[in-house]
Amino acid sequence: MPTKTHSRYVVHEGEPYAELPFSTGGEKRGEMYADVTAEQAADYLAHSKGGRRIRDEYVTELAREMREGTYSPVVRGKPFKFDADGYLRDGHHTAFAVIAAQEDDTRLDGTPVPGISTVPAGVIWGLTEAEVLQLDGNVPRTYTDVLHVARVANAQEMAPMVKAAISWEHGYLTDRTHYRATPAELDAKLHEDGALFARAIELARPVLSVTGHRGIYSPTALRFHLYLLLRLGAPAEPFLYKWVNALTYDSDQWVVRNVLGALTDARAALTRSAPFRRYPYQLGLLNEGWNRFSKGSLSHKIALKTLAERISTKSDFPVPRA
Repeated sequence: MPTKTHSRYVVHEGEPYAELPFSTGGEKRGEMYADVTAEQAADYLAHSKGGRRIRDEYVTELAREMREGTYSPVVRGKPFKFDADGYLRDGHHTAFAVIAAQEDDTRLDGTPVPGISTVPAGVIWGLTEAEVLQLDGNVPRTYTDVLHVARVANAQEMAPMVKAAISWEHGYLTDRTHYRATPAELDAKLHEDGALFARAIELARPVLSVTGHRGIYSPTALRFHLYLLLRLGAPAEPFLYKWVNALTYDSDQWVVRNVLGALTDARAALTRSAPFRRYPYQLGLLNEGWNRFSKGSLSHKIALKTLAERISTKSDFPVPRA
């Protein structure tokens, strides 16, 4: 059975088609509708570029439409897209659905629904790599999906950090998703700061793994905070480790009281929608904590209310200092 984090449908990378398994009329680019069988859909998947994360619930929905005859190839568009090299680059959900639709099913009311042998679906071939980057498909292709396909390690953690870094550079310090970066911008930032993102993920891991911290720290805020420190080149490695250890363990009472304690109190006293559960407030608190910790200014407790007012104005957002 699929879980919330793992799909029972997996796409592996295969070899490209030397010759596409349908008549193209000799054209290098084109589109058509075809009656696709389960065997053909499986063959398409075997010649995929691979790597896309599959949503089980969407496969189930499509397969149900196909069995019941409500699947519209006109509305659903042309899901099967092949690039100029002969790889399947889109249509993975539809392919799995075609395979599933050949099996009998039962509606919730107990009515049997027989499987079908073919599904009419649109096919496109000859896409350039630039066109492939624009694909979103019937299920929007997230940046995490893009990184999964590209075999980027820690894609789930990496994607929000790349977008946050670009938003930060465009002045959106408190909103990591407001600025919608182009695929080219995302790719450039990943290559520019990939090593820093990976290092920040590694540094955050021990902090987030502590049982008592789970659900308190925002993982993205913590990772991005550490990325900002690495990008600034502010801390020497020994002092950076000291800060990470202070965030992780209970040995530094100032950090426990002002950072972890502040978040714990806010979590206990406020609702799930409370400000300090959100990314910008946690990032601001971590940045402010670092600035005081690194300069030795530890005598004054960080006032959450005052900090919240500063963040809400977006004109005095705490940024980490070298």
